[in-house]
Amino acid sequence: MSDGEYLTADRLITNLPCQLLSVTVTPDAQGVGDITLYDGEAAESGYQIGTLRTASGETLQVRFRGLYLTRGLYVDVGSNVTCVIVEWSPVGYASEQRDWLKALVESMT
Repeated sequence: MSDGEYLTADRLITNLPCQLLSVTVTPDAQGVGDITLYDGEAAESGYQIGTLRTASGETLQVRFRGLYLTRGLYVDVGSNVTCVIVEWSPVGYASEQRDWLKALVESMT
């Protein structure tokens, strides 16, 4: 199972280990939009994964196919960005518990 987040400003997505699945960046009409992704709880304390830049006026989608982040996920929304959609999935106990519960419910039907 994955979670999705709609952003218009900098945000800590999670402070727990997770998998980054995809990011969609929609720029405003002013031109090139950019965001920076961090493995960690903040830009100052996290490890920079990379910066994504859109072409002028064009939405950009990048699929990461489960990039494992050990310290959480922080998104720094840069200039000329209307919105960002981040798809991610928790890892560890929370996702294992969710999978176990799903299997249990399916076995009962």
